[in-house]
Amino acid sequence: MALVQRGSRYYAVIYIGADKPRRSIPLGANRAIAKRQHAEIMLAQQKHLPLPTLCKTPFSAQVEQFLKDGTASLAPATKAAYESRLQHHFVSDPLFGDRPLHRVMTTANISRWQATALENGVSDTLVLSCLTALGSMASWCVDTGVLVENCVRRVRKPRTPKPQSRSVLAPEQVGALIRATPREHRPLMTFLALTGCRPSEAAALDFASVGFATNEIVIRRGISRGVIGDTKNHRERTFPLPPALRASLEEQKRKTPNTLNLVFPAEGGGIMNMSWFTRAVFIPSLRRAGLIIPDGSRSLYLLRRSCATNLMASGTASVRVIADLLGHDPNLLVSTYLQARQGEAEGAVASLELGVFGESDQLHREAV
Repeated sequence: MALVQRGSRYYAVIYIGADKPRRSIPLGANRAIAKRQHAEIMLAQQKHLPLPTLCKTPFSAQVEQFLKDGTASLAPATKAAYESRLQHHFVSDPLFGDRPLHRVMTTANISRWQATALENGVSDTLVLSCLTALGSMASWCVDTGVLVENCVRRVRKPRTPKPQSRSVLAPEQVGALIRATPREHRPLMTFLALTGCRPSEAAALDFASVGFATNEIVIRRGISRGVIGDTKNHRERTFPLPPALRASLEEQKRKTPNTLNLVFPAEGGGIMNMSWFTRAVFIPSLRRAGLIIPDGSRSLYLLRRSCATNLMASGTASVRVIADLLGHDPNLLVSTYLQARQGEAEGAVASLELGVFGESDQLHREAV
């Protein structure tokens, strides 16, 4: 096998035998990348692994094959999102469509599609989502020997700046939100607001984890892809059961018996869909409470951030304690969940001044 340059492109040429024609595998125009891929193909040949083939299958047909065979392990919502992105943004685009796969799956072609999409007003977030779906298909094609490499990884993608700060609710705003929540959903809203639990942990909570006798809740389960399992960090933690939450959970136990013994079951007795709860209950309750929250912060994690920030502002808990209660790393907790509230900086400086100079301004006049 040899690495051959033809014009501006490189090929791996495999000599099968005297009586058989040779095979050429395109490796692109970048010499360094071509050399690396050439070495990988040689290694695969030594290990008797299937070699990539020059795939002349139409891109649209390969998309159909990927959606049929390459998405079995994905959640239904993710599979539906991939299908929508690939069909509406790539198959319908003349840059891809029914052209041969090996000609359209190049860094240059994908970069051209990205530039055109951004010029036509497609948001950075949607472009990134489309490239994620295309990259997943390209990885599957590499694994099945259809492509040599996942060239989507080499595309310079648009950067979406992360917000410097996110909204949080003050305690009185949290109370207004709970009062604006329909009565049948108020226990779940109260639980999320007072414990700061992840939505997946609330959906998986069962009454065996609620200690009415010990006044504590044990968070030991979460939901991933619709299946109940461990929490996100695979650790259990305990949370005190305050009187208001205790009364709410006792009423919930009397009203909602179900076979899974869930504290917050869905209407039919199964696992609560927290995405539905966000759309149908949480966001409308924000509006009824008169709380104006930016689009990027209108998720149930608003309650988790608010819980962490309000606990810190109360001055009764350290970062370590809050991290243990929320099941989070202390360092990430500060950067991810703790948010500065309006007027907090002025209040902190005023408190420092009061501590230094005291009630009297005599020391202040001397310092000046």
